[in-house]
Amino acid sequence: MGRFTAIAGQLSQTFARTVPLALRPFFWLSGVFYIAAELPAGVRDLMWYSPFLHVTELLREGYFLGFDSPMADARYPLLIGAGFYLASLPLERFATNRRLLRGMS
Repeated sequence: MGRFTAIAGQLSQTFARTVPLALRPFFWLSGVFYIAAELPAGVRDLMWYSPFLHVTELLREGYFLGFDSPMADARYPLLIGAGFYLASLPLERFATNRRLLRGMS
């Protein structure tokens, strides 16, 4: 996600300024201050889509002996990360071409 936002931030100053604002709620929703199993079922179903929650729960499983999270899935954050990486490849090519064209004129 970092590569994608860095490249997109070079293309748009507005995007670069809104990314920190958009990511700030993910800190509170990442599960640092609570255990996902303690959430109500409806909230837990919505929070399943947060890759940050999966990573936090996986770290808890590794750190605390005997802790088993019903939500932790290592594949989900990896797939999200791979998706952002793949999306950044054509975006980087576009940004590079745009910089080259600006340099020629």
